[in-house]
Parts: sequence; structure tokens; C-alpha cells
Amino acid sequence: MLEFFAAHYWLIWLTIAGVLLILEMSFGDFFLTCFAIGSFVAMLASFLPIPFWGQVVVFAIAGVACVYLLRPKLLHRIQANADHRESNVDALIGRTAMVVEPITPQKDGYVKVDGDEWRAKSVDNQPIGKGANVRIVSMESIIVTVAPIER
Repeated sequence: MLEFFAAHYWLIWLTIAGVLLILEMSFGDFFLTCFAIGSFVAMLASFLPIPFWGQVVVFAIAGVACVYLLRPKLLHRIQANADHRESNVDALIGRTAMVVEPITPQKDGYVKVDGDEWRAKSVDNQPIGKGANVRIVSMESIIVTVAPIER
């Protein structure tokens, strides 16, 4: 069996690359992907008359070079819009909701958005009837301020 692997080093490098890519799915930070690329480069080197220790050196150089040259560009591209993503209640602003309890100047009503009910008041203190579609324009604590959607 060892004679088979000694004659087919490319299979060892292909196996290492596959294992690294499977592990990368658990981490997602492109670190192991760089060494998987190094394994592919070492696999290509195994088709040349290079001893195994030379292939290991090629693997190490290609993996480290990928970490320093390719990984920062990949991370920057993936995380380019990460700072601009709204989450939690900030994601509600601008969304459309439906009035489930009428909103009047004297009493706050309730709106429903994505199955959740929120206490709501009108942006201009005008009454808004039940069933009307509104747009959420701001949020103070747990009370959303809404504006009716013109049809």
C-alpha cells in the first residue's frame, strides 16, 4: 500500500486538499482554503520529478503566500458591506406594516410586521384606521412611528 502512495503522491495532496476544504466549511475564514490551494499546487508539483520533501516545501510556500496575498482580498470582498447591514429593531425602519389596532391622536395603536405586533403612533398625529398599510419611519424605545402609505 505504501508503494502505491509513493508512486501517487498527487493522491495524498488531493486528499489533504479535500479534508482542508471540508474543514473550511466549519470555519469560513479562508485560512484553510489557502492551504487547500497550497495542496493543489503541491499536487501539480508531484507530477514533476520533485522529491516528496520538495513537494512539502512547495505546499508550505504556496499556502503561506496565499494567506498573505489572497486571503485579505477575499475577506475584504466578503465583508465589504458588513458595516452597513441593519439588524434588530433598526431593520424595521422603512418596512411596511399593517395596522391591527387603530391609531388616534389620543391613543397609540398597534401595527403588525413579520408576525410581530408593535405599539405605534402616527407621524403627524392623524388617525389611521385598522387594516391600513403604513411605513415605519422611526422608533423610540418600543414604540414605532408610522406614516400612511398613499395608494
